[in-house]
Amino acid sequence: PDGRLASGSLDNNIKIWNLADGTCEKTLWGHRGYVWCLILLPDGRLASGSWDKTIKIWNVADGTCEKTLNNHTGYVECLSLLPDGRMASGSLDNSIKIWNLPDGTCEETLLGHTDYPEFLSPFPDGRLASASRDNTIKIWKFVDGISVKTLKGHTDSLWYLSLLPDGRL
Repeated sequence: PDGRLASGSLDNNIKIWNLADGTCEKTLWGHRGYVWCLILLPDGRLASGSWDKTIKIWNVADGTCEKTLNNHTGYVECLSLLPDGRMASGSLDNSIKIWNLPDGTCEETLLGHTDYPEFLSPFPDGRLASASRDNTIKIWKFVDGISVKTLKGHTDSLWYLSLLPDGRL
């Protein structure tokens, strides 16, 4: 929280804004598709997911792209930081991928949704909840990479979910 904000856009770039004076400090170029999601990483870098099917890891200080993660075969729709420091990504290829951030390797691919995940929310205990366009919420455990629970009841696409303070959805 240094008084700056990052925004991603359908113009394929990311802007870093100074909130004190409202100016754009820099523009991060590199995606070849809409920038659909952003998350701040614990080390101060920024991760961006795009409709070019990639995730880019940015050094915000100098505006350079340090890594491009390209294991998805569909647009990258959502990103989430996991409690153990890894990152999860959801894509229009209907998968969720778990990334080791220091080296940028994909450690796991979670399959089970019949349409793409729109939103990911980690539990403090390491599980992950995914809300999907297939009208379901899945709870994932990383020990075996399988969905341990599917919550059904919505009659249309799920866009968001939030954990309650006691750890419930």
